[in-house]
Amino acid sequence: MITYLGKIAYHLACGNIEKVDYFFECQVKAFGPITADEIRIIIKRRDDIVREWEMEQNEFNAHIG
Repeated sequence: MITYLGKIAYHLACGNIEKVDYFFECQVKAFGPITADEIRIIIKRRDDIVREWEMEQNEFNAHIG
């Protein structure tokens, strides 16, 4: 099943609250209220995205000295 959870997580990681609100509403309209399990999925995906970006930035900085 395709949901909007990944888009919500991505925009949370970016700090784009307007897009978070938009995709949150899309999720609710398409699939009903967001459950506690879905909130956990969103948070985990957001944390994974942020961690990946931090690793990439550290690798980049290591290469430039």
